[in-house]
Amino acid sequence: MQYITLNHQVTFYVPSTNHKDKITNAEFIKRTNEIANTLSETFGGASIQKVKGFYKADSGEYITETINKVVSFCTDVQLEDNTNVIINLASSKCKLYEQESIGLEIDNKFYLID
Repeated sequence: MQYITLNHQVTFYVPSTNHKDKITNAEFIKRTNEIANTLSETFGGASIQKVKGFYKADSGEYITETINKVVSFCTDVQLEDNTNVIINLASSKCKLYEQESIGLEIDNKFYLID
């Protein structure tokens, strides 16, 4: 029997808003699928978890939104080779989605990428 150990976890937090405004469900699904496809291509697979997010905006306003966590597991080499790719993806999506930041979690460390 052979097996591969995927000892790293990468999680991309997909927001359901553009700036602070809710987007359509179709757009949210499109965003989520795009990120899931990218992580699957990069790491070999992904899963999606729907969660409720709460944060305090720079304006002081409290925001509640649905977030899809797109989760992938990967090897040491995959993580080393693709960390900057995933950080750059988060940064570009942050601008495109008009977010203050995008959440990215790598091995239980949470990063706010702008």
